[in-house]
Amino acid sequence: MRQLPPNLSSACDQKWDGQSAARYDEARALVQDTIRRADKAGISRQTLVFALIGEALPHLVREHGPAWASEVLTRLAQRIRSGLI
Repeated sequence: MRQLPPNLSSACDQKWDGQSAARYDEARALVQDTIRRADKAGISRQTLVFALIGEALPHLVREHGPAWASEVLTRLAQRIRSGLI
């Protein structure tokens, strides 16, 4: 099982397992552009988040397994409850 990022409060800026994901900056820019385009189209952030999570989670589970995906989400939820995100 892959290691989790050390600090999920800034996971989007962190390297995973000590290495940057291939083309991460490009992918992040595409997501940021999608958010801007959805805003302009009148799609709520909540709807967009549900769509992004719905598309991403099955890929994470297939790639890393359900235990890994569950642990990532658990840690993320803990950081959110703690006000760190």
